[in-house]
Amino acid sequence: MMELTIRYARADEAEGILRLTQASFASQGSLDPPSGVFLETVDSVLEAMTAGVVYVAEHEGELVGAARVRPIDDPRAIYCGRLAVRVDVQNRGVGHALMAQVERHARAEGYPAVVVGVRLGLPRNLRFFQKLGFRIISEHSHAGHEQPTYVRLCKDLDPPVQGNDSHLEIAT
Repeated sequence: MMELTIRYARADEAEGILRLTQASFASQGSLDPPSGVFLETVDSVLEAMTAGVVYVAEHEGELVGAARVRPIDDPRAIYCGRLAVRVDVQNRGVGHALMAQVERHARAEGYPAVVVGVRLGLPRNLRFFQKLGFRIISEHSHAGHEQPTYVRLCKDLDPPVQGNDSHLEIAT
């Protein structure tokens, strides 16, 4: 495990966050349709900082990961997207550390659940979130695709009410 600092991103880091995120997504191979991350700009990252929170992971003064957190239409959950880890430090705990911070953030803001989206063409990413306790709650298709291309996953942060086996279902 690397020694990491997880903190709020600064506006002057938007370009570095964009480069890191795009490089991380590019390392996963091509997707159909291509990820929207490649259409983003520095302004897109700055907008994400305004619409929610962007966390960064730092190791020895360098950005090694990022995650974006924002509210969704359902007040019972917060959404985490664009989880990215610099390619040369993947599988060293950066993603886990960022997601632990996302969960702390959700709890501090009063959200009982975190929602993420994962492309079905990225089974490694799907396994990552499932190992963290996320479960698939819905399947979706991008425009022009008849078959599902991605899933939404949810992690309940607090145990269900005693005597109630149902999990929180998030409208997406």
